[in-house]
Amino acid sequence: GRELSLECALPLDVLLGYARDIRVEYNGALLDYSPYVNRGIARFKLAEDGIRRDTEAAGAAQPAQ
Repeated sequence: GRELSLECALPLDVLLGYARDIRVEYNGALLDYSPYVNRGIARFKLAEDGIRRDTEAAGAAQPAQ
């Protein structure tokens, strides 16, 4: 039930614990980060052109094929 609003420079490395209960919006649009969730934790990079895999994070989840 809590909300966190951030203003920051992009790209932004994102790590979400217990990701299934978190809703992420970027510029008013809901982001589908489900391809980046592994064992309940989401790791991704948010850039101006949208969401992408965080290739620098150790053990980062690969998008579903």
